[in-house]
Amino acid sequence: MRVPMIVAGAGVPRARVVSSRVGTIDVLPTALGLLGFQASKELIGRDLRPLMAGREASGDPLYAESLFGRLSCRWAVLRGWVKDDWKFISGVEPELYNLAQDPDEERNLARDEPERVSKMSGELQRALSRLAPAGDKAEGARITAEQEQRLRSLGYAAGSGGGGALDDPSLPDPRTHVDFYDRLQQALVVRGPGLPRAFADIEAIVAADPANPFAHGALATMSYQFGSLAVAAREFARVLEIEPDRPGVRQNYGKLLRDLGRYADSERELRIAVAQTTEDDSRARISLAETLIALHKLDEADSLISAVLAKEPRHPEALGAKGRLLLTEGRAADSLPYFEQATSTSDPEPFIDLARADLAAGKAAPARDAANEALRRSPGHPWAMAVLGAALVREGQQSAGLDYLHRAMTIGPRRPAVWESLAEGFDAANNPVLAATCRRRALEMGRP
Repeated sequence: MRVPMIVAGAGVPRARVVSSRVGTIDVLPTALGLLGFQASKELIGRDLRPLMAGREASGDPLYAESLFGRLSCRWAVLRGWVKDDWKFISGVEPELYNLAQDPDEERNLARDEPERVSKMSGELQRALSRLAPAGDKAEGARITAEQEQRLRSLGYAAGSGGGGALDDPSLPDPRTHVDFYDRLQQALVVRGPGLPRAFADIEAIVAADPANPFAHGALATMSYQFGSLAVAAREFARVLEIEPDRPGVRQNYGKLLRDLGRYADSERELRIAVAQTTEDDSRARISLAETLIALHKLDEADSLISAVLAKEPRHPEALGAKGRLLLTEGRAADSLPYFEQATSTSDPEPFIDLARADLAAGKAAPARDAANEALRRSPGHPWAMAVLGAALVREGQQSAGLDYLHRAMTIGPRRPAVWESLAEGFDAANNPVLAATCRRRALEMGRP
C-alpha cells in the first residue's frame, strides 16, 4: 500500500515532497488539471495540484480493497478505509490501526475502539454504495486459455471465485491462508527430484483448503506432470465444480479427457469452453475439432479447422488438425503437406505427427528422419521413440527398432495414444504378446 507517486512536467514544482496520503484514484483528475481540462464533478478522486503548490487539499478518506483471494482462491474479501490517521480493515476479523503512532500496523485496536470501528465501517459501506450503486459483484471476463496462461506467467491468477456474494464472511480469512498460495506457487515451479515432495505439499494444501479452486488447479497441473492423469482429471473437474465459468481450465480438462480416450466427455467440456470463450479463440475451436476427429465427426471438425485457417493460414495447431483429419479419412499422402507446415514451431510433437503420417503413407525412411528430429528436440520423448522404433522395424532394422520400442515402454508413457503407437510397433515386429500388453495399458489409462 505504500506506493510513491512521482509527478514531473509542465506546471509541476521541482523537488517538492508532499507528505499527505493520496490515492491512485487521484491520478486522473490531477492529470486532467495539469493538461488544462476541468474534471467532471462526477469523477471520483481529487485534483492534487493544490498539494503540489503547498496548499491544503480536501482530506478525503482513502479506499483500498484486496479481491485477489476471493477471485482466485475463494477466500474472503478485504476492504480498507483510511481517514486522517486511522486505518480500518473490514474482513473476517476487523482491524483498526492508528497510523501516526503505529505506522507498521503492529497493534490492532479494533477491540479497544468499538465505536470507531462501527463508525468507519459505516463510512466504508456508504462509500461502496457510491462506488458501486448496483452492488459490488464479480464479473467474469471472457479470456482465452492462452491469455490465462500469460496472466499466470506474470504472477496473476485469473479466476471468478465461483458463485455467491462477493462479500461472504463465511469464507476463509486470506490473512491466515496466504501461506497456502505462496507454497502452491513454489511447488508449481519444482522440477526433477523435488517433484514428489512438491506433489505431496499440494495434496496437503488441497486437504486443508478444499474449496480453493487455485489449489485444485495446481494439483491438476502437478498430477499431469507427475503422470497421474486420473488424478489430474478429477482435480480439473473439481475446479469446474467451484468455478464453472473458466474456459481456460475447461480447455485443459477437455484436452486431458481426449488424451485419456474419453472422447464423449472431452466433446462435452470443449463445447462448453467454446461457448464461454471469445470468438477469436482459435485454440478452443481447434481443440474441439481434434476431439470431433477422434469421434469421426469429420464434417463439423473440417468446418471448425477451415474457419481458423481462413483467418490464420499458418496456424500450426490448425494445420496439424487438418493433417489428422485427412489421415483419419485414409488420405495419408494428402495429410503430409499440412503436417510439414505444422513443424514450424519448436514443439517436437508436430514431427511425431509427421512421422506417423509418413508411416501410414508407407514411407519408413522419412518417418525415421521426422522421429529423429522430434527426439533431437526432446531427448527421451517416449512417443518419438515408439514411432522411431516402428519406422526402423519397417525399414528392416529389427534389432534397433525393438530397442527403441522397449526403451519407450520402460519410460511408462502417460497417454493412451503412445501405448497404441507402441502396439503398432510391436505388431510390425511380429510380437503380438507385447502389442496386446500395450493396448491393454492404453485401455486402462482411459478409464475414469
